Amino acid sequence: MRSPEPRSSGSWATTRVESLLSAFPAVARAVPDAHLLIVGDGPVAPQVAELAAELGAGKVTTTGAVPHAEVASWLRLARVGVAPYPKLDDFYFSPMKIVEYQAAGLAVVASDIGHIREQIVHGSTGYLLPPSDDGELARRLIDLARRPQEAARLGASARRHVLRHSTWGSVAERVEQLFERAAPSRFGWTAAGAG
Repeated sequence: MRSPEPRSSGSWATTRVESLLSAFPAVARAVPDAHLLIVGDGPVAPQVAELAAELGAGKVTTTGAVPHAEVASWLRLARVGVAPYPKLDDFYFSPMKIVEYQAAGLAVVASDIGHIREQIVHGSTGYLLPPSDDGELARRLIDLARRPQEAARLGASARRHVLRHSTWGSVAERVEQLFERAAPSRFGWTAAGAG
């Protein structure tokens, strides 16, 4: 398969693909130049190959397993990062892939579940969707493909957000501030460190 064109009107990267595989045919029908980029490998590879064959040459690109150091260069080819998840009562998710999407300047479309809603500001850095809603996922991707300026705006905002709130330095600073506020009141002492 050929590589996707950088920043085509609809190129997406995703972490879990079952919902996306269900939604993408509607996207491909509505947006003729839509392209699905799947970075990595996994147990749904046969379904991905089936979708690629169904949609025809040039609609789906899969990278297979790639070294982590190369992921960012693949993500730069996309406009939107997708993280659809099913509705689960005990869902726990550390949004590292979402952070990677945001750092790459991608708009993010993800399920509104677990800790994901703490990473995405709906309408500002991406969109949160009901879990397991493949129809809404398709509608949102079609909308962003048809409005590339909106995808670019969300992606730029997502990058600013992640650089402000999700770097190791910013996380360490927040932990230190929380500790300083909690230590005197909970433990009756104040922490001091040596540099």
